[in-house]
Amino acid sequence: IWNPVEICRHKLKSDSTHYVGVFAYRYGSRVPDNSMSITEAEFSAARETMDSRRIAVFVPDPKCPFAAVLLERAHDQTAEEDKAQRAFLDAIRRSGTHTSFTASHDLYQRVKTMVEQWSEGPLRETPAASTRDQPGEVDLCELGRGVQKKEFKDSYAQLVARGGAEGAAVVIH
Repeated sequence: IWNPVEICRHKLKSDSTHYVGVFAYRYGSRVPDNSMSITEAEFSAARETMDSRRIAVFVPDPKCPFAAVLLERAHDQTAEEDKAQRAFLDAIRRSGTHTSFTASHDLYQRVKTMVEQWSEGPLRETPAASTRDQPGEVDLCELGRGVQKKEFKDSYAQLVARGGAEGAAVVIH
């Protein structure tokens, strides 16, 4: 049976053409026998397997009020998790491979712009999305084209109907 890090690596190598990482202050899950979080391992695998032009990473601007909101949402993690996530974010910021965002609507626009550049064509925009300003309110499925969104929803519905929670996690990933 594969662990989550192996699944991430496999999906990146076999099923992915691009990588979008959105990282804030919550550390996430750590796989046993691994010194980093699943998210950090996934990002590392993306950097190992993909051309850097196919990787987009978004992190909150630490000076903006929105960063404080995101930081508060991570208040329940341990001091060790907080330290590890801050080190991960600092490394990303020092690498110059990221774009900062100041609010969820700013993140939405930045991700949308990157995906548009990658796809070399306009994406269908959800009108209300550009006015949202709270994290978690952007339906990232709306960033895809209509056909891709329908295929995602159909695949997800089939997996859920079969009770495939593990498979559903891979589709969402």
